[in-house]
Amino acid sequence: LFGLAFLTVWKSGYGLALNPSSSMPRGLYLLKRPERLSPGSVFAVCIPDRDAAKLYVDRGYIPASPRCPTGAAPVLKPIVAGPGDNVILDQAGVTINGRFMDSSAIHEFDSDGQPIPHFGFGAMKLVNQYFVLSTHADRSLDSRYFGLIRDTDILGQVKPIVTE
Repeated sequence: LFGLAFLTVWKSGYGLALNPSSSMPRGLYLLKRPERLSPGSVFAVCIPDRDAAKLYVDRGYIPASPRCPTGAAPVLKPIVAGPGDNVILDQAGVTINGRFMDSSAIHEFDSDGQPIPHFGFGAMKLVNQYFVLSTHADRSLDSRYFGLIRDTDILGQVKPIVTE
């Protein structure tokens, strides 16, 4: 029965994504073509920076995968800002269009005490770019660390099927 359901999903142009990470609710998600790249929706994204992706795979943050050009598995993250939005990053966290985002502090060290490079501090207006941020977990690996994404880094929109 599960095989038939998987085949039906696959043939319809949809896919399945399993999220084992704590940065979003763990579970099974339906992956589909994005309807709109709008803030609030959750997407499967490829980490765009090859060096960052390699570091994350080497440290075991995420597995290696041929699914993304940088060699790291896609991550599930909500878009919180897009083209035209103003984003400010400072040590306290992320502010988008004047609204401070909860659980968005930028950490200098990972949970094992190793230094973790971050995107940098400053203000920017997004042009053809997106900022992804998961506030589900304070130490989520997202745009605070790997930077802005483009629409070409987005594999699809995800919707939860069964999550914790």
